Parts: sequence; C-alpha cells; structure tokens
Amino acid sequence: MKNIANLMFKGSTWVFVSRLVDGIVALLFSILIARMLGVDRYGFIGVTMGVVGIVGIFTHLGLPQATTKYVSESIAKKDNAQLKGFIYASLLIEIVVGAFLSIILFLLADILALEVFNKPELGIFLRLTSPILFLGAISNTFMSTLVGYHKMRDFALINIFNFVVKLALAVFLVIRGFGVAGALLGFVFGWLVGTVLSVFFYLFKIKPYLKKAFPTKISVQSKKMIKFGVPMAVSMASILIYEWVDKLVLAAFSDEIKYVSLYSIAFGMVALPLVISRSINTSFFPIVSALDAKKDRKKLRQTYESIVRLSMLILNPILVGMIVLSPQIIKLLYGVEYEQAVYPYIILALWGFFRPAHTFAGSVLAGTGIPKKNAKIDGFTAVLNFCLNILLIPLFISMNSGYGPIGAALATTSSYIIGMSIMVHLANKRIQAKLPLHNILKTLGAAFLAGFIMFIFMKGLISLSLTSGILMLFFALIVTFLIGLLIYLFLLSAFRAIREDDITIIRNLEIPMKKRIISILIKLKR
Repeated sequence: MKNIANLMFKGSTWVFVSRLVDGIVALLFSILIARMLGVDRYGFIGVTMGVVGIVGIFTHLGLPQATTKYVSESIAKKDNAQLKGFIYASLLIEIVVGAFLSIILFLLADILALEVFNKPELGIFLRLTSPILFLGAISNTFMSTLVGYHKMRDFALINIFNFVVKLALAVFLVIRGFGVAGALLGFVFGWLVGTVLSVFFYLFKIKPYLKKAFPTKISVQSKKMIKFGVPMAVSMASILIYEWVDKLVLAAFSDEIKYVSLYSIAFGMVALPLVISRSINTSFFPIVSALDAKKDRKKLRQTYESIVRLSMLILNPILVGMIVLSPQIIKLLYGVEYEQAVYPYIILALWGFFRPAHTFAGSVLAGTGIPKKNAKIDGFTAVLNFCLNILLIPLFISMNSGYGPIGAALATTSSYIIGMSIMVHLANKRIQAKLPLHNILKTLGAAFLAGFIMFIFMKGLISLSLTSGILMLFFALIVTFLIGLLIYLFLLSAFRAIREDDITIIRNLEIPMKKRIISILIKLKR
C-alpha cells in the first residue's frame, strides 16, 4: 500500500504548496485591496469575477479534465500521435470558444451591468476582465497537459507565480490610483503571465518529445474529449455557480455594493482553512481508485473513516477559534468598516465543519466509478442554492437593507449542508462505511470547550483594555488562540480521540510535515 501511495502521490506536496500559496495570496489580496478600496468599492471585484467565472464554465466544456485523462492514457500506451492529437483538439476548441465568449462578454457588458445588476459602473469592469476567458482557454490546455505528464512541480510553480504577480500588480495599480479597475487589471495580467509560462513549459519540456509524431485526426479526438468532458463540466459548473451565485444575487437585489463587500469578506475567510481538506484529498483520491481496483473495500472503509475524522480533528479548532474571535479578527485584518461581516461569517462557518465529509465522500463516489452521482448532487445543490438565495435575500432585505448578506449566508449554508448529507449518505452506502460519530463528537466537544475558554479569555482582555491598538489586538489574538489550541490538545488526549488506525492512515499519505503530524498524534494517543 505504501509503495502504491508513494508512486501515485508523487508531486502532491507541490499541489499542497500551490493551494496554500493560493489561499495566502487570496487572503492578502482581500485584506490589502479591501482596505485600500473601502467597503463601498470592494464588492465590485466579487461581482465582476463572479460573472467571468460563470461565463467561463461554457469556455472549457470539461476539456481540462479530458485533456489530463487522455494525455495520461496516451503516455501509458506510448502513442505520441494520439497524444498530440488530443492536445491540438483541446487547444483548438478552447481557443475558438474562449475567443467567442470573450467578445460576447465585452459586447454585452453594459447590458448586464444595467439590466441585471442595475449598476452602470460594472460595465467597464466586465470589459476589462473579458480577456481572462481567452487567456484561460489557452492556459488550461497546457496546464492540463502538464498534469497529464505528472509534472506537478511545473504546474505548481506556474500557479504560484501567477498568484504572486496578480497580488503585486493589483496592489501597485490600486496604490497608483486606478481603484477597482487597477485591481482587476492585476487579475488579467496574472492570467497573462500564467498563460505565457504554460506555453513556455509546454514548448521546452513536452513538445521536444513529440517532434516526430503526427497528430491523429483532430475531429475524432474532439468528439471523444467533448463526450467525456461535458459531464465533468456539469459538475464543475455546479461548483462554480455555488461559489458565485450568492454574491451575484446579492448584488442584483442590493441597492449598495457594500453589502457584497461584506459578504465577500465573510465567504473568503471561511474558504481559507478548507485548503487543508482539499490538499489532503489530493492524496486521498488516488488511494480510493487504487483500493477500488484491488477490490479492497475493508481498507477503503477504514481509510475513508479515518481521513474524515482526522480532517475534522485538524479543522475544528481552527473554525471554532475563528468563529469565537471573528469580531477581533475582522477588525484587525479589514478594519472597523467591515465589522458587519461577522454575522454572515458565523453562519457560513457552520458549513465549514461539514466540508471534509463532503470532500472525501465525493472522492469515494468518483474513485469507485460513479462520478455522475457527484455531478447530479452538485447540480441539485447549485439549483437549491440559487433558489434559496432568490427567496431569502429579498426577504431579508425587506426587513432591513443591511440583512441581505445574512440571507445569502443562510441560503448558502442550508443548501450546502443538504447536499453534503446526500453525498455522505451515498458514499457510505457505496462502500458500506459508517462514520464514527462518537469519535467525531469527541473532537467537536473538545473544540467547542476550547472555544468557550478562548471567548472568556478574550472578553477578559477586552475588559482590561488590553486589545486597544492594532499591535495589542494582534498579540491578544495570538495568545488567545495558542491557549485554546493547548486546551484542545489536552482535551483530545483526555477524551482518547486518537486511534491507532488514524496514525496508520497518515503513514500511507504523502503530505507535508507527515513525520511531525505522526509524532503529535502518537503523543496525544498516550
């Protein structure tokens, strides 16, 4: 098992680093740009990128996933002609569709801004970002090819450079007085850099091996890729719609863009810690596929149950700590004008507790040969999320214009928990698994007890006026969180929440700091 894992997870550390850098850059971007633009302007970025993201669904048609699949298969078959045909077919379709949709978005920008969102200023921002659809079309083909070749280091480096350029240029242009347009141009230039780098890596690291190969008939390869890619696109579309629809509906119904700003801050804070479960899933998904191929359902059940429990064990104290300390965290990072983001954040953080179970259950369904189940559940969740947002956002705005973000948070959290419940039920049924609720409740209990102590401690610091000023507030948060973490670890040991099979599972995963994590788990188990 260990040899299989080491073979299949080669490069997963690079993926983890890439996602971690992405999360850090996203946080830094939101902090710096939100502070510089202010609550009345920052929301335009979320709305603009939401529109681009949803239009981008139709650009790719699931071709990035299809490219990775067929490139990998062609390499295994040593069929360079077929491999070249798949790359060319993907590139041709992506360029044509990407260019077409870029032009359409550019031409319809003002109509969308006026008729859908009733915010005329949004038009110029949509036109500025329309090239992202074309650049992303080119980049995705070559990035998917790198993944198909298992060149995860190159894939991660391109992404990291893209993220850093995006942040640096956005901040620079906003400082120079370009405002929202400057921040969005940073996104565009980041995509441009990523696209150029992906072409460079393809030309110098992959194309030399394909020089003598003549591509097979592109029309045949195109049909094959679209047939595979469309179901994948449906699933990806559901995820993207789920991630953006709340902001777009909120923008359409709210008179002031500041409410989108507040909601964007809350949503971004929830998403950051979840990079942990997504990164662990990078290693978990190939394990599912390997164990399913070997028909070893017993080992698969044990791995799935332990991974869910361990992810919650890691995430729970972070989420509880961020909920308890959210007023102080938002004040420190974003300033007092964003303090109203606390309430939607607390509501949204509730689905963070369930995210690991949803993530790994999805991998179980896909890895055991029924990925269409994922697409159906994600599609249902996206439709439900849209309907609830359409219902709840106007309802809450009618009570008070400032309640719109709370309605969006309730709609998103409710739909996600319902979708997660269905996904977990089907995954458990698929492999006859039973999540250890007793053990999960132990970790939740330890996290909430530690959170209660953090809350009391922070209240004491506030009453003693030890949180006045940015520097004092920063140190107060660090000290409070460390105290909570120590209490949480003590309670885990006291509750005997760590099991021997948890440690065994971690040994078989290729994840960063594995030895350190195992050492801590062994100490807690004693």
